[in-house]
Amino acid sequence: MAEVPQAALNWIVGGDTGMPALGIWAHMVGAAMTFHEHPQDATELAQCLRLLDQVPEWRGRMPEMARYSRGWRSIIPALDALTATLRSESDPEWGCRVSAPQTAAMLRSILVGVAA
Repeated sequence: MAEVPQAALNWIVGGDTGMPALGIWAHMVGAAMTFHEHPQDATELAQCLRLLDQVPEWRGRMPEMARYSRGWRSIIPALDALTATLRSESDPEWGCRVSAPQTAAMLRSILVGVAA
């Protein structure tokens, strides 16, 4: 298992975890996980992005997630645009539940034709 940054250890016990974010965490630390769901909505995307805010050195490794699904392969190239849109629609703390209709629409558009 790779050396795990302290910020990542803090995140995993912090309660702001959804399955897509857990998949990122597991991949980045080399933990065994049998599935790596991509975010399906703005809330799950926000959880992933908050993880990347806490462990910014992982953001550059996000293309590695493309190996897990067509969804991740579709999301990765648009991650910067999704991040900017979500930040423009949500509070500075990225609340655990976000109402982000533009981000949600963008994500749905990116995932058209991608099986869940």
